[in-house]
This record gives sequence, structure tokens and C-alpha cells, in this order.
Amino acid sequence: MAGLPGTGKSSIARQLATRLHALVLSKDEIRAELFSNEQIDFSREQDDLCMMVVYLIAGYLLRANPEQTIVIDGRTFSQSYQTEQLLSRAESFEVKPVIIECVCDDAVARQRLENDRRAGAHPAANRTYKLYLDLRDKAEPINADRLLVDTGKESLKNSVDRCIAYLKNER
Repeated sequence: MAGLPGTGKSSIARQLATRLHALVLSKDEIRAELFSNEQIDFSREQDDLCMMVVYLIAGYLLRANPEQTIVIDGRTFSQSYQTEQLLSRAESFEVKPVIIECVCDDAVARQRLENDRRAGAHPAANRTYKLYLDLRDKAEPINADRLLVDTGKESLKNSVDRCIAYLKNER
């Protein structure tokens, strides 16, 4: 799952997990388990470390069951090195990664982020509209095949249906 904060990655990931009997590996949830609140700094170094853990777990699970569907959530993949790491890890696991990039209008992302922040509904405390704008302004395009899903223009159900159809076609 790729996309800026508030674009619907986690919502789609949860639905895919349910419908495909998949496992979601979330960078943000792993960070919350690995570090105390005082240790969490949301730095690039900490993000990359958490993704290394995600990839280690994915590799372990895929060696045990190559048919396991794993959804990686929580990383924007908005920097080329992030996508390159994903593709390299997938190649080492001898699996074909399928990238789904979530997008939506800025206003939709802002509303979602503000709602989640008020509700305390996300483990990443730095997940704000300011972060969204900073990441958006520094984002590099994903130079890999992917499905682009505008979660602000279609329902969650339709988005997930499209994702499932794409996944079936890519396997």
C-alpha cells in the first residue's frame, strides 16, 4: 500500500486482509510495539528500521508459506529508495510485489487526518495535515507498475473491489 497519510491505505489494507485472508504488516503498529512513547521520534532512520522489521517478518512468513498474501501498510513509498527497497526485498523472496497507490484530494486527506487525530484512531502521532503537505511537496513518483486508487472519489467497497480485481490479474 502506497500513498500519503490520510489517503486510505490502512482502510483498504484492513479490507483486503479480511476479504483475502491476508496478513497486514503495518510499519506504524510495529513501531508502537518496538518503542516506548518516549523513544518514538518518527525519524527517517526509525521508519527505515521499522520497515526492515516488516521485511524480515514478511520473508519469514513467505519462506514458511509462499502462498501467504501479505499487505504492507504504513509507508508512503513517496521516495524512490523506498520503492527500490520493496522491489529488492520482493525479488529476494522470489515474489512479485503488487503496488496499490492511494490518492485523494488535499481537502479529503485533511478531513480524514483531523478526524483520526481527534479520535486517536491511528498509532502514528505525527500524522497531521502538515506532514501530509510536507511529504506531498517532496514526493517522487513511483516508477513501477501500480494501481492508482482515488479513495476520495469512490467508495471504500468499490476501491477494495478494484484492488482485488487488480491483484487477481497481476498474479
